[in-house]
Amino acid sequence: MVSSQSSETAEISIDIMRYVKLVLAYSGRIIAFGVVVSLLTYLVLSTIKPQYEATSTLLIEQSQILSIEEVYSGFGRSSDYLLTQFEILKSRDLSRRVTEKLGLVDSTEFNPFKSSGEKSFSFREYLSGESAPVPTAADEFEETVNRVWEAIQVRPVLRTQLVNITVTSINPSLAANVANAVGEAYIEIQLETKSGVNKDASAWLSKRLVGMKATLESSEGKLQAFREENNLIELPDSSLGSLVSQEIQSISTELSEARSRRLDLETTSKQIKAMGTASLDRVSTIPAFLQNGSTNSLFEKVVSADLRVNELSKRYGVKHPKMISAQSELNSSLTALDDHFSRLSKGLESEYQAALNKEKALDALLVQKKDEIRRINRAEFQLNEYKREVSANQQIYDTFFSRIRETTETSDLGAATVRLTDPALTPKYPVKPKKGMITVAAFIISSGLMAAVIILLEVLNSTIKNASDVTRKLGASVLGIVPLYKSAASSDPDDKLLVRAFSDEAAPGFAESIRSLRTNITLAGLEHPVKTILVTSTVPGEGKTTTSANLAEAYGQVEKTLLIDADMRKPSLARKVALPFNSKGLSNAVAYPDQLDECIHHIPELGVDIMPSGPLPPNPLELLGSPNFESILHVLSDRYDRIIIDSAPTKLVSDGVLLSTLVDAVIYVVNADSTRDGVIKGSLQRLSACNARVLGIVLNQLDFEKEIKYGGVDSEYYADYSQGYGYLSSKNS
Repeated sequence: MVSSQSSETAEISIDIMRYVKLVLAYSGRIIAFGVVVSLLTYLVLSTIKPQYEATSTLLIEQSQILSIEEVYSGFGRSSDYLLTQFEILKSRDLSRRVTEKLGLVDSTEFNPFKSSGEKSFSFREYLSGESAPVPTAADEFEETVNRVWEAIQVRPVLRTQLVNITVTSINPSLAANVANAVGEAYIEIQLETKSGVNKDASAWLSKRLVGMKATLESSEGKLQAFREENNLIELPDSSLGSLVSQEIQSISTELSEARSRRLDLETTSKQIKAMGTASLDRVSTIPAFLQNGSTNSLFEKVVSADLRVNELSKRYGVKHPKMISAQSELNSSLTALDDHFSRLSKGLESEYQAALNKEKALDALLVQKKDEIRRINRAEFQLNEYKREVSANQQIYDTFFSRIRETTETSDLGAATVRLTDPALTPKYPVKPKKGMITVAAFIISSGLMAAVIILLEVLNSTIKNASDVTRKLGASVLGIVPLYKSAASSDPDDKLLVRAFSDEAAPGFAESIRSLRTNITLAGLEHPVKTILVTSTVPGEGKTTTSANLAEAYGQVEKTLLIDADMRKPSLARKVALPFNSKGLSNAVAYPDQLDECIHHIPELGVDIMPSGPLPPNPLELLGSPNFESILHVLSDRYDRIIIDSAPTKLVSDGVLLSTLVDAVIYVVNADSTRDGVIKGSLQRLSACNARVLGIVLNQLDFEKEIKYGGVDSEYYADYSQGYGYLSSKNS
């Protein structure tokens, strides 16, 4: 996991560095483009007239004397009020006032019809063939107002009641005059508005006051008539029903006491009626009798007489004079007690009736007072409505009366609610165009765009330009890098002469690259021998034939080598090595295996044997796929140490794909900065599908000087290698 992340990070960094190097490589062109654009920008800005800005500051506050905002809502200290004033400052009406005050119709800056003495060309007039109508004075005035309105900018100061009025003009003194005139015109509008509001408010209040006075008098008359009609008397700090409430409370108390008295007497009366005749024991159970002083005296006499009779009965008989006298005394005491009981009973009965009558009378009076208090409550509710109506009308009347006096007294007061706290001064320096800033910005932007275009072209370039692209785009390994051979850079691909760069002493770098390729192939065959090698490419013209021939020549110095031209579609090897037109070759050997030796030609200058393609067969794929070709290949493998086969491009035909299954290894040639990576990938996938052993990619005709100059990814490697081993020509190194 760590290694994968490290590789991804490294890949990203390599990509970034690649673009950085690319930008650095083209830095001269980028800077030159930026300088040109900057100069053009500066020249254009020099033709623009400089503009000046003048700013005046207004303080918008509310008057502390008038309170008209209560009559006309919206003139309060709220943010809505300030926003409204800002919009008034931006209004065209204010611009119209300034235009009239300063006579800006005669200004060549704000009146477009006076800006030039010559009539400007109109494309619309040219097409229609009709001239534009001559503008009227009203047209000129309105157009001037529009120009003035566009030149004014209102900028509120945050969290304050201050507002800045900024005017832009090519004339610094005119900018200051217009900025101050806007503030003065706004103050005039405020004074006119306030004076008109005061007059309108005074008239409106006076008219309303007459009707309010009549309403107040009417409500007061209704209140007094109701009092007289209901015979209501209001005492200070008391309601109408307070006296009646007190009476009800007193009657309720008396009624409670009378009811209690009546219940006591009723209980005593019932006890007397239940007792029947008076006796000492019964009378003693009635509290009303015991509380009477005469009753106690009679009790004592009866008790004393009874004790005497009891004592005498123990000594004498019934007929004894003392017994008769004592019995007579006892009877007399009982008779007196009985008479006393009768009188008390009649008195208690009378008291009971009186108490009962009083209770009924109080009960009836209580009901009467409750009805009276209900009536009073209803009257008091209606009375309170009349009183509230009178109070409300009185309050409104007093408010309007106070306001009309206030408005009348201050109607001629012209205290402004706006002050010009900081008048505009004539600016000394223009604010635009800012030539330095814009020029620098133009340089930065143009340079950035140029760099972006270069990077975009690099991103959109899908060719293989260097060894890093081989690994990054194709996911394959680099087997060798062959530099661009200068003498062949402008040669025709159909040139009859073979490009023998390997033996060219003027191109030591090319020879060294072929030797490195030979070494890499040899090392790749240590575990699995590589005797038969197929050289192919994606499309024609990528240098596979040149690579095959020079590689064969390199192997010819150390091994017995055979070079076979298996490109049966468009062979070129025989022509390039100056063999006769009718020379026998591969097609003859496959058709007539007994003529194999006649089909092999020794080339002394190359030091190798060559088998050209021979006469072109009608179907090369069947010829190469025949058993004879495979048997011939085995025979030749026994004779030679190394066999190199030059085949047709894999994108166009399947010859190379078929041959890849018969050889030990495949070398894939890619022309640098020529073929698109998608096409190359498709061909490599076809070879991989056939289990072909592709040793790697040979990046052919790589321009080392260009890579070093324009900062390719491997430019440092190319520079070091070329300086150390002469990959560049001696002329350029």
